[in-house]
Amino acid sequence: MLLAKSHFGGIGIGGVESTFQSCCGKTVCSGCMAAVQDMSCCPFCRVTATSSDKEHINRTKIRMKAGDANAFNILAQQYDTGSMGLPKDNLKAYELWKQAADLGSISAQISVRISIRRKRSNI
Repeated sequence: MLLAKSHFGGIGIGGVESTFQSCCGKTVCSGCMAAVQDMSCCPFCRVTATSSDKEHINRTKIRMKAGDANAFNILAQQYDTGSMGLPKDNLKAYELWKQAADLGSISAQISVRISIRRKRSNI
């Protein structure tokens, strides 16, 4: 099962506080995910878990079309780190964070500010 990890606060397991479910856009705390016995499906919508990075990204893009700020934020994180088979692309990450911020994501608003600081510092 492929999951996109994100840090939205709370106490987590192994340094990861929550997991983004690309099927329904819900965020599940890592403690709850550990408690779920059947990891082959989403604990919210019961859709079968993704089996590849490509499938996860496609599901995330579907959530983005539905205006899901969290989906924009997750995909931005993946571009920023070059994870899930995506190339590391800071400009694409910034653009996606900007869209997530415009949709009301506080986490994305922080990431936009960090991106601006990075660019100014040439990091």
